[in-house]
Amino acid sequence: HSTYQDAHAAMTYAVGKILQPLTYLKTLGKVLTTKDVVFDWRDPVPFILMTPMSWDTLRPALFEGVPLTDAVTRDILWTGDASSTSLERKEFSPDGAVHGL
Repeated sequence: HSTYQDAHAAMTYAVGKILQPLTYLKTLGKVLTTKDVVFDWRDPVPFILMTPMSWDTLRPALFEGVPLTDAVTRDILWTGDASSTSLERKEFSPDGAVHGL
């Protein structure tokens, strides 16, 4: 293989296209035929455990309306603001301060 993917991220992207049937099917086809960087038939456990081990990240995205992109970066990006306002709706000052819109 010359192309690899993170299937969890790729599936998230594909599901986001579900209301665009042609794009969804094309994307899903790529997801199903591209080699995954985590899954291996000889050791499927890491792939199987990714979803339950990611629950703290997935929960806000699924139940609190936090965009998935914000939910997955909360632990690596500290904005100084614990509100659930999406990053797209925040303004960042040159001094690093964060202001919700």
